[in-house]
Amino acid sequence: CILVDEEDHVIGHDSKYN
Repeated sequence: CILVDEEDHVIGHDSKYN
């Protein structure tokens, strides 16, 4: 998973954002 910012979660898909 890619560590992304709370605002910019578009650059990567994290498990918590997915």
